[in-house]
Amino acid sequence: MRFYRLLSRLPRPRSYIGKILFVSFVGVHIPLIALILYLLLLSDIAMTTVLPVVVVLLVATVGGTVATFAALYALLAPVRASSAAIRQYLETGVLPRLPSESGDDVDAAARLMADIQEGLTRLDYALAASKAAREATTAEKKEVFGMLSRLSHDLRTPLNAIVGFSQMMHNEMLGPLGTKAYRGYARDIETSSQQLLDRIQRILDLSQMESGDLSLAMESVSLDQAVDEAVRAKHLHAGAAGVDISATMAGSACVLADRSALIQSIMNVIGVAIETTASNEQKAGRVTVSATTDAEGVTLSIADNGRALDRNDVPAGLADRGFVAEREATNSPEGVGDATSVSISLLLADRLAVLSGARLTWHFVEGRGKLFHLALAKHAEGADRKAA
Repeated sequence: MRFYRLLSRLPRPRSYIGKILFVSFVGVHIPLIALILYLLLLSDIAMTTVLPVVVVLLVATVGGTVATFAALYALLAPVRASSAAIRQYLETGVLPRLPSESGDDVDAAARLMADIQEGLTRLDYALAASKAAREATTAEKKEVFGMLSRLSHDLRTPLNAIVGFSQMMHNEMLGPLGTKAYRGYARDIETSSQQLLDRIQRILDLSQMESGDLSLAMESVSLDQAVDEAVRAKHLHAGAAGVDISATMAGSACVLADRSALIQSIMNVIGVAIETTASNEQKAGRVTVSATTDAEGVTLSIADNGRALDRNDVPAGLADRGFVAEREATNSPEGVGDATSVSISLLLADRLAVLSGARLTWHFVEGRGKLFHLALAKHAEGADRKAA
């Protein structure tokens, strides 16, 4: 390899065949030049005698060189064919047909072609099997998530009825229940049903995305309005958790996104911040939303003063997006929140952000809390488009 690399540093010749021919030319002509110089300069033979010999040597050398070059070029056909076969397969995916002689009596060139043919054939079979498996997995995944989506719809109907009836009982809309404890039970039923309904809705949203049933309409979206709508939607959630939520948006930056997907993504990130932040006697829970704009785009920041995300909170596919604590459970007194709910919300936020062309990341600072970032693209004039 050292000699090959040395020749490769030369400006000429560039091709592999050219290198071989160059070496052959030099190897043949150096002895000839040395002989001619000896005959012309150092020998005592008369010039009239030397010249015919030199002419014959030159003619014979030229003929021999041409024949040698032609033979070498022909002998290098297996190398050229092997290289062309690999290049053809990489560019077109069409399996080549090289001579595939085998056995102990074949030379290195024949073995090279046979090995390349077998290697490309195995690779082609492996790629075909991988493609078939991927298509089957995709179809199965769509079917499973489609069934889950239909099941979620079936579950939401009775749950809505339970929530409605428990609210009526808790408020005693049709008359007193008779015992005050029943009002507490009705409130617990309502709270649990709302939590279960919210979980099912998240699973339904995730099922729609994974099954490919979610359509998008990419357009210019006012980030201020999207954040305001998301904050208002999570206001009750924050109030129930004793967390103060506010937004300090400067300017009216417009981003290119699907409005509904963007709002849902922001809501899910805010939901994660709320669920992992709790108020206590020493610290009041707080979530703030802000944005910064630069030449590269718009960054939406959602900060809280809660605990770090741990391994139970973060789906495996998002573990590289930011700081993940090593705690086994989310029972820190600094923050509460169901790990499954947080994980689903985080996964939903990421999937919806990706659909809107954004990227979700976060980091954690001890004593200060978490900071989530949604990197969004600025809206460019005429960039509205429809996508599905």
